[in-house]
Amino acid sequence: MSWIIAQAEHIGGRREQQDRCLARISHDKKRCWLVVADGMGGHSGGAMAAQAIVDTGIQLWNASNDGLLIDEPPAFLWQFFTTAQHNINLIAKCQHIDPHSTCVAAYLTDKEGWFAHLGDSRLYHFREQKFLRRTKDHSFVQMLVDLGKVKEEDMASHRDQNSLYQGLGGENKELELEIQHTRLQNGDSFLLCSDGFWGQTTIEQMEELLKNPATLETNLSNEVVRSVKQGGMYCDNISVITAMLT
Repeated sequence: MSWIIAQAEHIGGRREQQDRCLARISHDKKRCWLVVADGMGGHSGGAMAAQAIVDTGIQLWNASNDGLLIDEPPAFLWQFFTTAQHNINLIAKCQHIDPHSTCVAAYLTDKEGWFAHLGDSRLYHFREQKFLRRTKDHSFVQMLVDLGKVKEEDMASHRDQNSLYQGLGGENKELELEIQHTRLQNGDSFLLCSDGFWGQTTIEQMEELLKNPATLETNLSNEVVRSVKQGGMYCDNISVITAMLT
């Protein structure tokens, strides 16, 4: 079994693209490293924070020799998030700004997957193109959904949608990271994205774009174009990565 990866980004209706994506796959296509970061627009330096996260991910992947040296994936994820936090805080000190970002990251082999997130950038897990689960946002609105006070489909349009209680950035903020693990089988797929994508895209639309490995990249690009049109003139930045095990 091996991985097929596609990614797409769009600035949407914003003046600046504050999302960043990272997708790396080993030469034998048995391992991949995926990161999506969404710089928080309400904070100065959101784009710099997201870029620092991706730069950290690139450095650690390169140091892992194409993933061959990743013996303990949970430790690798901890190192990634803590190093990214440190690098963002260095930017804050040097630039005298307050950069923050959400982040979702996954390290996948052809047998197992490990992933973690902070904020409302999400990971979706599918099996045979059918939705299994997603990460839960670190947000006030997610708490309302869990309490049954807000419907899942109304999350993106809720007035408090951008009220997050976890993210990267903040000198005195201790990371509360939950690393999740799953065993994989042929036909499993993952989709990592910023809220600009999931806010305009239903589970059914995600399942549809994953139907054919041969057209995965085209399907994803088309879905991003549709999401931007649906989001209108105020559409948020969009970033999304898909990975399919075939």
